[in-house]
Order: sequence, then C-alpha cells, then structure tokens
Amino acid sequence: MSSEPALGRAFAGLGGLCKAEVWPLGVGKVRERPSRMEAIYYGSDGYQALEALRNSHLETCRLGELTAVVWPGVFARRFVPDPERGVPFLSTSAMMEAKPKAKQFLSIKNTRNLSAYLVREGTILVSRSGTVGNVALVTKDLAGHAVSEDALRVHVRDPVDLGAVYCYLQSALGQFLLKRSQTGSVVRHLYEADVANLPIPKLPLELRRDLTERIRKVSALRVEANRLLDEAERMVQEQLGLPPTDTFMKNASSHEPATFAVGAMDRVIKKTEYGQVRLDATVHEPSVNALRKFLLAEGGMRLGDLLSDVRNSNLRKRLYVDDPENGVPLMGGKQITRIRPSDLKYLSSLHTRGLKNERVSEGWTLVTCGGTVGRTLLVHRNYNNWVMSQHVMRLIPNQAKVHPGFITGFLSSAYGQAQLDQMSYGSVQKELRDLHFRDVIVGLPTDRGFSIHETVVAAFDRRADALSIENDAFAAFISTLEEGSTESMRSVKTGGNSA
Repeated sequence: MSSEPALGRAFAGLGGLCKAEVWPLGVGKVRERPSRMEAIYYGSDGYQALEALRNSHLETCRLGELTAVVWPGVFARRFVPDPERGVPFLSTSAMMEAKPKAKQFLSIKNTRNLSAYLVREGTILVSRSGTVGNVALVTKDLAGHAVSEDALRVHVRDPVDLGAVYCYLQSALGQFLLKRSQTGSVVRHLYEADVANLPIPKLPLELRRDLTERIRKVSALRVEANRLLDEAERMVQEQLGLPPTDTFMKNASSHEPATFAVGAMDRVIKKTEYGQVRLDATVHEPSVNALRKFLLAEGGMRLGDLLSDVRNSNLRKRLYVDDPENGVPLMGGKQITRIRPSDLKYLSSLHTRGLKNERVSEGWTLVTCGGTVGRTLLVHRNYNNWVMSQHVMRLIPNQAKVHPGFITGFLSSAYGQAQLDQMSYGSVQKELRDLHFRDVIVGLPTDRGFSIHETVVAAFDRRADALSIENDAFAAFISTLEEGSTESMRSVKTGGNSA
C-alpha cells in the first residue's frame, strides 16, 4: 500500500486525533467481485496478502487439488450419558479450545454412519456455519472424537502439504478468502466448493517440508501440555489422599432429580455472612457438601486463606482503539480457553481510567465467573499485563503460603470444579462472585503445592513454545508471499499495471 502525497496533505490535520492511511486504488479493483466500496476492505491485511499473491512469481492452484474437503452432512445426534457407550462429541466452539473436554457422548449404537463424523490426527477443521472460518488441527489426543457437522474436514492428499495448507487457512490471506466466500443473510455458511476453490500458492518443496515439521512439533507440544495438566489433576488427588469424586457424587450422572432434606437451622438461620443464605437447591446438594466436610476433616482450609486477593474488573466505560500499539488487549471468559485468542479488542492506553489496576500479572490464576464458569488458566508466558473482562476472576496467590500453580491445578480438578459448580447461581447465565472463590475448601500438600505447581508451569511452557513456533511458521508463509511479490514487481517496468 503506497501513500499519495497530495491526499496525505489533505488529512494532515487529523494527525493528533487518529492515524489515517491514504492510498490510490484503481477503478478496476473496485469493479472486481464482490465490488466493495468500503476502504477498510481494501486496507485489510487479507486483501493486501491477496494482492501480494497476485503480484508474486508463485504459481497457484485450487486448494481442492492439494486436499479433499469433506462435509459429513446433517445427522441426528443421539447422546448417551455413559462414555463407554458413546464417543466424545465436540462442537465447533469446543474444537478451538486449548484443552477440549467433551461434555456429551454420541451413541455408538444409535448413530447411523458414525465413522463419517469421527476425525483423525492431521485433519484440518474449518467452521462452516455461524462463526465462519475458525481453523483447528486435530491432534493425537483428539483423534477418534466426533465433531459437529458445522465443521468442514480438510484432508491433505500429500502429508508434506499439511503445514502449508494449515498456515494458509490460518493466515490473513486464508481468513480473508474464507470470509469472502461465505453466504447467508442471517446465519453465514461455507460449503465444500467454497473452500476447495480457494487459490493457494505452490510453495517450494523445502519450505513445505519445513512448515509441516513445525506444525507437527506444535501439535506434539500441545498434546504434551494437556497430558501434563491431566497429570497435575491426578497429583491433586494423590497428594491430598482424596477418594474418587464418585465416592461423594454417586448420583451425579443420573438423569433422575435428586431429592434431599435440608434443616433450616443449619443451612439458613445459622448463616450470617453476606451471600451465604441461599434458597436454591443446588447449593445445599449433599454430595458436594460431603466433599467439603471430608477436605476440612483432612486438614483443609478456605481458599481465601491462601490468597492475597480475589479481584474482578472495575472497568465501567471502555474506550477502544483500532491500533494495538495504542491499546491493551482485553480478553473475555471464552477467549482465555482458546488455543489462539481471536477477535481481540484493545482498550485505549491513554484514556482508560484505572488501567494499571486492571492488568493481570505472572502467577495469577484466572477463572471464568460468568456464563460457563470454572474454566481456569495460569498467567505464565501468555497474558501478562493484559486486561480481563468482568467475566474472569483473578485469584492472586500468597506465595509465602502456596505455590501459584497449585491453585490452578486444584481448581481445574474434579474437586475444585464440583465446588465452583455448586456455588454458582443463576437460572440461565451462571455467575460466581469473589466470596464464592474464597469459600472453596482446599487441601494443601506438605510441599505447599510445589510439585503440582512445577507440573502446571511445565504445561504452560509447552503451550507458549507451541504458540511461538506456530507464529514463526505463519510468518515464514507470509514472508514468502511478500518476497515473491517484491521479486515480481522488480521484473516489470515502473508505472506498469499498478493501482
């Protein structure tokens, strides 16, 4: 994109208010489908990447020549509560999570053509309905899961092309073309032909091999990270000497309504602290209360005794900026669970009041407290100094009493999740307050949670390494397009078909 001096001078007075990019555009570009009139369309990274591809010396082909794009079709979903009689089912939202956990199981017996919905390692998934263009790679630990029909399956014909195709679909170029191809006035859709007909550059063999090697390493690191987090949850049970949660929650998987009696004196009248008097049945459910009593009997304590503070956002007025250099990333509860946070907004660094107190720091545990509650994340080599929305609670550990990673590990375990779920309130959208986190009962190992902390930190190190390698792969892909465009421009005369 080049600046036009004459036009630039006309906008010079806006310098103190905003940053305006001005460039000429040939009429022929506007006449090309889809004939858009918005400047932001032609100024987007995706459009510029497409122009770089068009101007490059690289040959292109249809994505369908390198891959098979498959849509399994709509099917009747018959779920079963028993994991042994079903296969884990993931939605297009769950497939984007760093550690997907299936909450539903598709019936093996009653699902026709079940194999069509199962995915294998190395398959690239592209969301095709609603939110279009989300891309995920099936890793070893997700192979054999069933995935919603709202995800297209992209299978590379030659394994050496895996990295190039994945980087292409994740890049600004791929995302631009995917979203440009969507149809539908209310609910947006993509179809197999839309993806198969996308133009993709034919990259040199060595680069394709390099990209594939990097992406496979990324997958291995993410699988290892999830294994370590599972190991941390196992260590919580082992080091605290806790029986399986089934011991307390015998009716947890039953579809029959639980019935129990609660004494008003014990559960209501004697409760004097703010927020403790609850009339909803869930909070008085005896199985989780039995778990809490067991932890207390084994020397457990309130989580609040191990924390320096529990904070939520005090932001009231949010002033956003478009330029990341002038803002601070703001993340919501859904985004902290993603492999790569998307659709980020940036709070103005200059005009946002109290921004310093909103930033999160290394070693804090973040827990979603609105909507889907209880999802946890340790701030470690990821979101340090970022800002979280009011749907994310910040737990600040007292490091003289506990190692930070232990708090993340315990709250991620079945013993922490059961208590958070019990304490949540709201008939439609679940919520948790700071007092609920303080009231969680935890046990503390003799090493103050050091070994569990080390395991959790190692897991987040793997995630950070994976993200860094993946970003380098994306940069190598885009750099090839830009270099190809530069070389092509050198080969034509100045003042040629430029726009």
